[in-house]
Amino acid sequence: LRRHCSIPFSTHNIDIARAMELKVPDAFVGNPTAHGGINRMLRFVGACEHAGVDYWCYSGDTGIGSACYLHLCAALGWIREPNQSLFRMQPMDIIEEGPFSPKNNTVRVPEG
Repeated sequence: LRRHCSIPFSTHNIDIARAMELKVPDAFVGNPTAHGGINRMLRFVGACEHAGVDYWCYSGDTGIGSACYLHLCAALGWIREPNQSLFRMQPMDIIEEGPFSPKNNTVRVPEG
């Protein structure tokens, strides 16, 4: 498809070596769980930055996992695009402040 159109592509497949070989995607979508932890996600986002490939997160995890990625997104300048949110699918998540709920298309970074 890359040869036939200019539409940007994103993927949840975090095989960065294959992506560089194919020159696709324009962005990766993941989270700390997909990468196997915070340190691995940090390294992956750094590789994306070096390669000029965007990165953003998706929320499909627990409240604690989502709090983690919200903090990482706030701290890492390379994550510039809006993240995917599935918070509406987690109405029963048990975290101290209650389930995350976007307000005016944003979710504040939790303090705890």
